[in-house]
Amino acid sequence: MEETIVMKYVNRFKWYCNLCKYCQNCNERENLTKCETCDRTFHERCLKFTKINNKPVCIDCASCKNCNKVLPLLTGSNQNEFLNVKGYRVCEECWKYYKNVKKF
Repeated sequence: MEETIVMKYVNRFKWYCNLCKYCQNCNERENLTKCETCDRTFHERCLKFTKINNKPVCIDCASCKNCNKVLPLLTGSNQNEFLNVKGYRVCEECWKYYKNVKKF
C-alpha cells in the first residue's frame, strides 16, 4: 500500500488492489479517481471530490459527516487526530457532542 494511505481510516472499508478497484457508487471500473485518504475509488460524476494540497479527497474524508465542516487532510503524521462516530470522520466539536450526549 502507498505511504499516503491512512491505515486507521482505510480499515473501515473493504480494501481492493488497484486491479480490482471499482466505483463505490456505480460499480464501473473505468476512469476512476482515488481518494488520497481512504483509498476508495469513485467517478467524479458519482461523488463530489475536493482538492486538499492538490490531492483528490472524497467528501467522506474531507468534511465532518455531521456538520460538513472541512477537515484537514489525514496523513501519516496526523492520523492520530482521526475522530469518528460509527466509522464516519467527524470534527472535534461533533465528536465531543456524540461522546457526551449520544453515548454510542
